[in-house]
Amino acid sequence: MEGGIGQKLGAIILKKLPRPIAFRSRSLRQTRSGSRWLAAFLVLVMPLSSAHAENQHIKEAKTMRAAFRCSLWAGSTGDLSESTRLLELGFREGTRYLEAATKDATLQFNVPEVLRGKVTGAYNKDFEMGRLYEAVFAEANAMLLNAALANDEASTAMKAVARSQFINENCSILR
Repeated sequence: MEGGIGQKLGAIILKKLPRPIAFRSRSLRQTRSGSRWLAAFLVLVMPLSSAHAENQHIKEAKTMRAAFRCSLWAGSTGDLSESTRLLELGFREGTRYLEAATKDATLQFNVPEVLRGKVTGAYNKDFEMGRLYEAVFAEANAMLLNAALANDEASTAMKAVARSQFINENCSILR
């Protein structure tokens, strides 16, 4: 979508820029023509680079959420080393997202709903990261608690749901 807008803007700018006039000096004509191409190139590339950076930060938020959820499920099945690895991954990706989201509040609108509005920039980063973790933890833990309440064998049901979620969300491939 950004590329389409950038291409349209580039075409409009190319139409608005003056055409090279036949000057005696060939280098001046080449300079004016080159500046038209440079302007068009910048108009086309600038939106793409900002869109790529925004997509990268959204990917970091989604990876953080997945890693935190998977960490809970791995811990519920008893795999503490995998739970620790995923928790560290979530913290690393969350820190990157948090830094970007405190600078650009619009990033919070394209992330999973559970994360929206959690980054305010008014608190220190550890507190903000704690808010993000708490939101994801509550979301994932609700699934485990619902399974426990619906079954007489609560601990067995929670382990089964945790194992199932760990497999269904491909937690082992998160890096």
